[in-house]
Amino acid sequence: VIEPGPLDALAPEWRQSPPSICVPAAHDEMHLLTPTGRMRLPLPPQLHNRGNFIVSLGLLAAWLAQDPSHAEAWAAVQRPWLFLEEQATSPSVIRLRRQALVHAHDALRGNWIRARLTRAPVRLATAAAVVLTVGASLLWWHYRPTVYRTGVGERRIVRLSDGSLITMDAR
Repeated sequence: VIEPGPLDALAPEWRQSPPSICVPAAHDEMHLLTPTGRMRLPLPPQLHNRGNFIVSLGLLAAWLAQDPSHAEAWAAVQRPWLFLEEQATSPSVIRLRRQALVHAHDALRGNWIRARLTRAPVRLATAAAVVLTVGASLLWWHYRPTVYRTGVGERRIVRLSDGSLITMDAR
């Protein structure tokens, strides 16, 4: 898969008559292969190839050999990558990368600890609100007024807490 940005910068006219070896990437899928089949996985955004081209390396080598300008354009595209490859393996860059990773790890760990510490008061307040709500509901239930009602034509005899009887009639 080739990203066409460098080719556009070096030879903007290449898109008018693209080489037959360039096929636009139209669909992306990622699968986990198992002994019995495959399972489709979600594709991270970094792996999307929309706008890129699928190129056969054998056909690319033949295309580069057809015209010296093709080989020059390809060399110009590869030059920065070769420079970066040499620099990426130098001990000073490796040391800087390790320091950056340690710094990022420490910063993320600090954010996680701060987030965890700020969650404690929120959880405590939520628990207190739940306890207060349950307690108030139980108190209301225990001390709620007792209401006695009868329907039309219904008679009801109720014994009160002091032992007396009341006869209720809906007339």
